[in-house]
Amino acid sequence: MLEVQHSWVRFSLSPRAPFIAPAFDGSMLRGAFGHALRRLVCAMRRRDCEGCPLVRGCLYVRLFETRAGAAEGGRYDRAPHPFVLRANLRPARGEKVGRIDFGMNLFGAALGDAPFIARAVEEAAGRGLGPERTPFDLCEVTLAGGEGWKPGGGCPAPAPQAAPPALAERTRLVFVTPVRLMRHGKPIDGETLDGATLGRAILRRVGLMATFHGDGATALDFAALTAEATRVRILARDLSWRRLVRRSARQKATQAIGGMVGEATVDFADAPGIRELARWLPLMHLGKGTSMGLGQVEAEPL
Repeated sequence: MLEVQHSWVRFSLSPRAPFIAPAFDGSMLRGAFGHALRRLVCAMRRRDCEGCPLVRGCLYVRLFETRAGAAEGGRYDRAPHPFVLRANLRPARGEKVGRIDFGMNLFGAALGDAPFIARAVEEAAGRGLGPERTPFDLCEVTLAGGEGWKPGGGCPAPAPQAAPPALAERTRLVFVTPVRLMRHGKPIDGETLDGATLGRAILRRVGLMATFHGDGATALDFAALTAEATRVRILARDLSWRRLVRRSARQKATQAIGGMVGEATVDFADAPGIRELARWLPLMHLGKGTSMGLGQVEAEPL
């Protein structure tokens, strides 16, 4: 069984003024959290992290600009982020909300970073969210294996959790937030998604997370699993394209972040190794943009 230390932390925010929520709040939350974390921990006050003498020990870099290091023989420059945002997808923009609840799944060494994460979320909320920079109060933090924590005290690290349950050979995968998969640089939609593409996406996502934040570098036979991925079959599907956009402050441009939502019935009978990896999808998400909450997948036995 694959071993990746993981846990979760959840936040509740209350606006100090009327707040109109975006259709998807993951980009907003991730951006505000990242800026606040950098202000909180950066000792050098540089405009960017390249060339910084403290980059190898920096908590911000570890979470947001995660380096690959020596893993996999130096094949990768960057590693997947050790956290996944659990954000909210709404029918459309324009809903007035009195509370925003969201969470983070943490992996590997990031479990010990929870005190800094909670403080950064509190600072981000107070500085304001959304186009109007509406200030929020951090009302409560809930940690796995512990009591609810109130701001003002020391936030402990969440308790490590057990591995997720095994999946049935036939499993319904529900794409809760848009799943963005690419082929030859172009997004894959519900009509063009096939079993082999899904199998390879599962291997890439879970395999890389396990390699850099768990024991995947020694526990996984990537060559054999790549061949096995071609034997994943999609038996039925009800998938549609959810169009979303985000505003990138860094690039000063609007970016499309839409993807597939809905459900697909998947047969893993001839791909037991991929099925073993797929059990981690509800925790690790799938595809691009997972650190802002895209690619949330739930698994339901048939």
